[in-house]
Amino acid sequence: MCYIIIEQKYISFLKMDRYIPYDIEYVGEAETFTDKDANGNDLDYEYTLRKIQTETESGKTLKIWVENNSWHVGGSEEYQITDDMLTFLADGFLKEGEFNDIYNWETTIYGEEWGAHSYSELIGDYDDINIVLADLLHDDLASGVAGYFWAKDNFF
Repeated sequence: MCYIIIEQKYISFLKMDRYIPYDIEYVGEAETFTDKDANGNDLDYEYTLRKIQTETESGKTLKIWVENNSWHVGGSEEYQITDDMLTFLADGFLKEGEFNDIYNWETTIYGEEWGAHSYSELIGDYDDINIVLADLLHDDLASGVAGYFWAKDNFF
């Protein structure tokens, strides 16, 4: 499973101490994710699954989560996410056919996910790709961390 966070226009990986449950399958389902700040304090974020898109050839399923404060209905952030934005992102990230979307380009460069293995402490072989949209700093700026990765997220 891949976690990608897009904060405004930047893409990074979300360091989470709580993984997205695999059984979430319906748009509108909500979850609380816990992150850590620079001092190790827990930060809770409320997210709702807003978009699901499956590419039938590969079997990959894209799930796009939006922090509730960043959603265009009821959100309090200055920059808010709309349905049209989610459709644009989903269509650009994962669509039918080869070498026509971000996922194909990324896996061509960096390789496929590791797949099935016998290590119980590592993330399993799942076909879900989760993109999480949020303003993590709640600073209402169109900037943020780009390209963040923490290897700890491979372990349960």
